[in-house]
Formats: sequence, structure tokens, C-alpha cells
Amino acid sequence: RLNVIIQPNLKFMYELLQYEQKLTGRMSINWSWLTKEIHALNMFYVGS
Repeated sequence: RLNVIIQPNLKFMYELLQYEQKLTGRMSINWSWLTKEIHALNMFYVGS
């Protein structure tokens, strides 16, 4: 299942957002938007 592949990368994506904030002083996207999009991608492949 694809969501098994995507979900472990949430920590990596969170760390990238934190790194972006450290470099630029802000995040270009917010965490809630990112997780919503990952959820939508999961639902597309799971078929629910």
C-alpha cells in the first residue's frame, strides 16, 4: 500500500520545513496543509 511508503516520510518533511524556517525565518507552506495533501494522495491510491 502506498500510504505505508508515504507516512514514514512525514518526519523527513517536518524536518525540511524546520530547516527552511531556520534558513529563511519562515515556512513557505504550513504543516497542516502538507499533511492534508498527503492524506488526499493516500486516499487517491487507497480508493476511499
